[in-house]
Amino acid sequence: MVIGLIPDGTCFMVQDSKKLRPGVVGGAKGKYALMSEVCGLDKAIPERDKSKDIYPMKYEMVIVSPEAKEVKVWNQLQA
Repeated sequence: MVIGLIPDGTCFMVQDSKKLRPGVVGGAKGKYALMSEVCGLDKAIPERDKSKDIYPMKYEMVIVSPEAKEVKVWNQLQA
């Protein structure tokens, strides 16, 4: 799993094909966290709606827009 940040403030997470390192994205508008474990997300944003957490799979990229206004999941097979 790779977590990155580009100069405009966009954050992203991509998953390796074997998913050796898990990843999860969760939060609410204006406040999102990209973590390697759910327990980290629980600690960072405990008040979030856990049913909306995103667990990216291989071929997927989660993109969190600057200022955490929007979250998108992009799948390279369905582009």
